Amino acid sequence: MHELMKHCESNDVPFDLENPQMSKLWMHPIIRKWASHEASHKVEFDYCQFETSWKQSTTIMSVGNIKFHTGKMKKCKVTWRGKGSICPMAGKAHETLSGFINDAEEGQYNTNKACPYPAGFCKYVADLISQPSIQYNKKPKLGENPRGELAMVAGPKVSMDSPLADHYITHLPKHPGCKACMNCKVQRKHCRDHNKSRQRKIVDITKVDKPYADDEIEKHDAPKVFGDLATSEAIFEIKRSSTLTARHGDTT
Repeated sequence: MHELMKHCESNDVPFDLENPQMSKLWMHPIIRKWASHEASHKVEFDYCQFETSWKQSTTIMSVGNIKFHTGKMKKCKVTWRGKGSICPMAGKAHETLSGFINDAEEGQYNTNKACPYPAGFCKYVADLISQPSIQYNKKPKLGENPRGELAMVAGPKVSMDSPLADHYITHLPKHPGCKACMNCKVQRKHCRDHNKSRQRKIVDITKVDKPYADDEIEKHDAPKVFGDLATSEAIFEIKRSSTLTARHGDTT
């Protein structure tokens, strides 16, 4: 489906995607990316606004059709009477679809009533989809100027064509025309806390006079030959009865 949507965008063909409002499809990373597209609009509808006694919420994502925008949504604005909510279109509370049809113990569920689209909803949406106003805000290609003039390309020209067969062995170096490289070798910006860094600069630094290294070493402990004073991360003790290979007489 993603490849089909990309094909429609590349050929300036508007497309629409419908799913229930609470569907997990809208949480998919690819769909969320399409929802943030410049030419994308998510329009919500309630079936009760099209002469149904139940409230079924659905969402249509329209891409490339400027006529199908969020101003075309039809949502139910319920009014409260006591503890109950009233649908202004039906003049009564929404019908709750639960259980089986005709209160049977088994058979078809009442939720099957909400599966087909209402006739009024189909007519309303069809008028917006059948005659779209196509608008894609495409970015200029490499070397193109939005004004139609030629522009100088900064840096070396990079080929966006598919790489040679040898590239797929190690995928080195990264190639912009390789889907695996672009999907797996994605670099994200560092999430640094700039407020803390500013606070560190504001804090006054108090200098304390520390003794020099020569003063810390007493006179009788001062090193005289090479190796008398050394630092290390760890010291290992080797017993004289150990069978490990070590120099004669070494204990460390």
